[in-house]
Amino acid sequence: MKYILLAVIAERSRHGYELIKELESRFGSCWKPSPGSVYPNLQLLEEGGYLIGEHVDGKKVYSITDSGRELLAERGNPLDSMEQRSKPQEWMDLGNAVADLGAAVMQVARSGDSEKMSRVKEMINRTKREIYGILAEEE
Repeated sequence: MKYILLAVIAERSRHGYELIKELESRFGSCWKPSPGSVYPNLQLLEEGGYLIGEHVDGKKVYSITDSGRELLAERGNPLDSMEQRSKPQEWMDLGNAVADLGAAVMQVARSGDSEKMSRVKEMINRTKREIYGILAEEE
């Protein structure tokens, strides 16, 4: 998140709400950053000397510093890889599948059946290992 914020601010100075709206417009419904994730990251970047926040017309506007530009240069622009990989419908489908899974798991948890909860927990752990196996596959 912090590198994405740095990259967007490197394009031009912005305040927090502008950043959230910009990311929503670029990545659609596949990623909607929350204020609870944006503002703490902005504060950390400012404390680290990568951003400068100045109050303009009652809003805190962030600008990137030379240190922030150096950090981005070292890491590469995260927006490039996100925009290349961004396939909104696939992200939405995956997100919906995760939400559906979460709802099913919560139903089991609410049932209070310890045996069912234990079986579901084992299933989730197996699935997690399988997902990591997929990620480890060579492309």
